[in-house]
Amino acid sequence: MIKTVMAVMLAVVSLSSCTTDVELCDTPQHPHLAKVKYEFNWGAYEKDIAADDSMYVIADRVINHWKAAMKVSPQNPVRGRFMFNGPETPPDAKPAVSQTGTLTEFQIRPGDYKLIAFRVNDEEMIYSDVDKYLMDETGMMNLQDIYGEYKVYSKGEEGLRKTLVDWQDYNPYAQYIQPDICPVFYDTLTARRIGNGATVKCRFSPRPVTQHIDINFAIKKKLNLVGKGKENDVRFFVDSVWIEMSGVPREINLANGYLKIDRTCKVMTKADEIKDSETSTFIKVCGSIDVPSIVQNNTSDVSTGPGILQVIIFTHSVVYDEKGNVVSNPSESDGIAKKKKKIQGKINLYNTLRHANLMTVTSDGRHAIRNGAKGVLNIVADIVIDGKNILENDDNTGGIDPWKDCTDRIIVDI
Repeated sequence: MIKTVMAVMLAVVSLSSCTTDVELCDTPQHPHLAKVKYEFNWGAYEKDIAADDSMYVIADRVINHWKAAMKVSPQNPVRGRFMFNGPETPPDAKPAVSQTGTLTEFQIRPGDYKLIAFRVNDEEMIYSDVDKYLMDETGMMNLQDIYGEYKVYSKGEEGLRKTLVDWQDYNPYAQYIQPDICPVFYDTLTARRIGNGATVKCRFSPRPVTQHIDINFAIKKKLNLVGKGKENDVRFFVDSVWIEMSGVPREINLANGYLKIDRTCKVMTKADEIKDSETSTFIKVCGSIDVPSIVQNNTSDVSTGPGILQVIIFTHSVVYDEKGNVVSNPSESDGIAKKKKKIQGKINLYNTLRHANLMTVTSDGRHAIRNGAKGVLNIVADIVIDGKNILENDDNTGGIDPWKDCTDRIIVDI
């Protein structure tokens, strides 16, 4: 009997001592708190971070599950505010705040934490999965389940930055994301203990989970060089080029860059500065985008859908009369109605994308993983223009993607 009583007492003592990971306090202002401070090491990516960018930090306690979230600045010293599960502050307390009124350190419950940080921009993306994860009390949703979805806009819609006016979309299968969109940065820290009363510094080194893609091609000018002093000597100049790329996945996993490719959208951006002269016949065009990746079309013989590149080439013409003087109002007879015009074309990059190997599609056909942080699309076929249209080349043998002219036959003034 005595042995039985002793065994029971030992069991009770043993259970009472094993309370390290048990949350015993349910008061609104938790008396057992730790503090965490954040730093960011951007390395070579510091130039890609704007002053108004924000990083979202999720602190996930792995034992006795509890979560908190903060939105902070990317610059050091880091300042920010709680977005979820911030401690309530009594009226007589003096929280640690910067001169701008935002927190420089964050009070959380002690424990073993996994922390992640990713770039957020509410104008560019929707983060509904983040809210679902923070509100999930079942423990069934993991950090790896968090996707960000790009906001999409219709052509000319208010809120879409840097839109062009007076141009025709010849691939209207999907909507647009913001032009010159920024990379999605992410980092995670290994599980670490944040003890009661301690102040722990957590240093993130975010890296892009999106892909920086360079797009390179050339424009060849077919000039009507009659010679100065001869009637209707025509010279034209390429002033600027805009490019529109379709096939951008709309959803990207914020933790690992895993892509959903069953829904895609488009992005437009201005190419680098064009260098042209009166007699030049060859112009290099370079542009770049930061997107999850690019989905190619299922076939090479279509002109709409994903994997289609559209170009809008802005030009102006100069016409000389028989005395070598510039004609201020060119006549209709030479086929050039106005001094300024735009030339539009498109190309199915089926072969170019296959050669670039930007991503690997999973067996289900609905997801993909990018093949590296950088990619290049070197378009073999040149755009040949005569000042009015793109001169089409229908010869697509040998795996070369051909350009198609989309220029309005009625040339309008710009």
